Amino acid sequence: MGNFPIPFLIKNNFAKRTVIKRQVLTKKTDAIKVLFRKLFK
Repeated sequence: MGNFPIPFLIKNNFAKRTVIKRQVLTKKTDAIKVLFRKLFK
């Protein structure tokens, strides 16, 4: 029972990091899309 929480916490932390990375990527792509719209209009 004592060894169970550690891998679980590591997995949880990794999941949080991947979610943050995805959010940053979507923000970057949104900014690029806005720039392209401004350029081509």
